Amino acid sequence: LLYLVLSSVLSALQSRLEARFGRQGGYLESGA
Repeated sequence: LLYLVLSSVLSALQSRLEARFGRQGGYLESGA
């Protein structure tokens, strides 16, 4: 049960990071 909770939290944090730094990440990838 704990593993499921941790995985759900990590997925939520990852989605927030992608939404917040999506533009910067794409810019860095295109620059590289």
